[in-house]
Amino acid sequence: MKRFFYTTAIFLITLSLLPTGFIQAGDIKADWDKMIVSGDWHNFSKNLEGAVKSENMGLQVSAMQMVIKYSDKVTINNSVTNLVRVYRSDPNERFRQLALVTIHAIQNDWALGIVERDLGFERSPKIKKLMTAVIDNDSREVASIYENEVILSVLK
Repeated sequence: MKRFFYTTAIFLITLSLLPTGFIQAGDIKADWDKMIVSGDWHNFSKNLEGAVKSENMGLQVSAMQMVIKYSDKVTINNSVTNLVRVYRSDPNERFRQLALVTIHAIQNDWALGIVERDLGFERSPKIKKLMTAVIDNDSREVASIYENEVILSVLK
């Protein structure tokens, strides 16, 4: 009987806290851009670097999307090698494309040099097309490929 009482009490307390948590999460999401604009870009960049280095694919995808969105404000120089590793060797072609788009967004000379050197050895026509756009710094083509293919299906 005690166990039932404790279980029910914990359930009711948890249930009473849930709506508050949802409201707060909604407010944070609505103010996301405002928080980042007024926030510390250095710390945000450090967090993105850690996320890009993570083994969790979902976290990496989210971090890469944030890097692309805020590429003019963040620097992730310590995780460029991870982006290159993903673009070169990940079995998921869409994930490779996302890494390439991220490399294009950050305009890291070392990574762009590797992309240029690897162009002749790439077998996938989609990746090769994206590599060419990244090397040529053709933002329209990169954005077209990114919008149409990668973002909609990277986790499928």
